[in-house]
Amino acid sequence: MLSVGKGNAMQSITLERRIAPPLSVAALAQTARAWLDPARQWRRALVADIAPRAGDVIFDLDCDDAALPAALAQAGMGVRVVAVADGANLRAAEARAQALGARVEFVRAGALDAIRTPPHAAPNKIVARVCRRVKRSAERINLYAAAAASLPVCGALHVSACTPLQTVDNEPVHEARAMIAEMRASGFVAVEVTGVFPTPRGPIMLLRGRAS
Repeated sequence: MLSVGKGNAMQSITLERRIAPPLSVAALAQTARAWLDPARQWRRALVADIAPRAGDVIFDLDCDDAALPAALAQAGMGVRVVAVADGANLRAAEARAQALGARVEFVRAGALDAIRTPPHAAPNKIVARVCRRVKRSAERINLYAAAAASLPVCGALHVSACTPLQTVDNEPVHEARAMIAEMRASGFVAVEVTGVFPTPRGPIMLLRGRAS
């Protein structure tokens, strides 16, 4: 209670002190994990959007570690995950997947070669990782077009893109329009941005398109 004077009159004002409730241990742990592993959040969202189901054959192109293919393999029973890599990361990723107890098939090949000549059964879902700072538009369109040709009708292409994205109220602009246009030009329909996630190396944008 606080009394203040205005002229000869006195008024009593009650001041409220509001204290935010303390965070739970689980909430603190989740926040810490997000800071230590910023990829965890977008990876979890990507797996949820892909929604692996029994009978799915999922290709993870340009696999640079085992985290995503392992998460896909463990997300559903009867899911076949093929991780495609063309580099020195393949052995380390394979060892990591085994340590996680995930059943993932690893193939040493380029992304386009793996799509055009599938080493195993043809995929019905493809995950492509692109970096707009590195890959040129023509390279991306070639990759998307090859994916569209190899997928069945309504098969899905999921793209995780590191991009110099600008956002307004967390809604993607500029770069999102360009990415959507590239996927549509390659034969995909119902293309949409499913999420944008900040990371220390720049935002990650997730997109999904359906083969027509």
